[in-house]
Amino acid sequence: MHGNEYFQDMEKEFTELVEELNWHEDDLIHSKMEVFSRYTNQQIKEGNDKELIRCFHFQEQRLAKIDSKLENAIYVSYCEALLLENKEEVMKEKKKLKWYYDEYEKYYMGLLKKSKEKQ
Repeated sequence: MHGNEYFQDMEKEFTELVEELNWHEDDLIHSKMEVFSRYTNQQIKEGNDKELIRCFHFQEQRLAKIDSKLENAIYVSYCEALLLENKEEVMKEKKKLKWYYDEYEKYYMGLLKKSKEKQ
């Protein structure tokens, strides 16, 4: 699955994001993924569990089909935002998405460790 197909699916399922997603150029998948990460984090902050599960389910359904560019965007622009803002909520969720999240957390923590060692 390429970015265009992925975000077309997102626009169909999350119509409230269409305007913000369309504001970004088609090839800027990281910017579009950030739109979805902000939306997901908003659901966590507002305690909207039903919508949060819908966000995670959307990702979970597509993880096995995505290309490497989308995979990178999920790591960097989705999982990072959740790691920095709402780690506990992700740890409770779906197995596939949690695996991506865990992998990104290992990478992120490794960067922090290297940064501290250089200081």
